[in-house]
Amino acid sequence: MSETHFHWIESPYRFPYLRETFVLTGRPRAKPNIGGGLLVGYGIVDNSARVGGAFRRRILYLENRDYPLNEGSIFDPSHPAFPGWPCEAVDPLSVSMGERSRNISRISRVEALQRVKIGNSYSLCGVVAQFQI
Repeated sequence: MSETHFHWIESPYRFPYLRETFVLTGRPRAKPNIGGGLLVGYGIVDNSARVGGAFRRRILYLENRDYPLNEGSIFDPSHPAFPGWPCEAVDPLSVSMGERSRNISRISRVEALQRVKIGNSYSLCGVVAQFQI
């Protein structure tokens, strides 16, 4: 991965999971447009990320239907039909510049409920993460 920097728009630790994917953009540094949802962070890349006339960049985001943006979401661990988190869900604590994040889409309801919100942070596996933008 050719990330030289990762820009956070929101604190990633405010959320129990984030969606991670790669997009092609025309510029290596500008904020990508994701349409709807909430862009949490994005990678800034060098010229080695060029694919044809575009740049391959990583973004971390949430869709409008995601928990906690949508309290009635099926991705809310307290929802009776909770299937686990989306297939592209990653652990916010595992986000590191230039590396793929740890996928947590197959999380159990018990583990999901253990990710207890504490103020502006989450307690993940006993570790309390706090983040300043």
